[in-house]
Amino acid sequence: TITLACIADTHLVLASVGDSKVFVLRKTSNGKLKSVDITEGSRRASHDASDPGGRLGGKYADWRNLAVAVVKLEPNDIIIGCSDGIHDN
Repeated sequence: TITLACIADTHLVLASVGDSKVFVLRKTSNGKLKSVDITEGSRRASHDASDPGGRLGGKYADWRNLAVAVVKLEPNDIIIGCSDGIHDN
């Protein structure tokens, strides 16, 4: 699986296949932190916990959960990328 992300000016540009996750931590108007799952639904096509929903390797690539996203960033946003091992636990 792979997740690629870059910051272009004031936007986060993301492409992902598999079950790695990307979150943006953002302060709300009352000063609390809120997490936004940019890769929400990345395992929607999975049928069990051992199925990442997509992959690049093997005999055939599996593009079931290919996701592309562009997110407008705000000042002081924190971007967190997690492998499935971190997120699942």
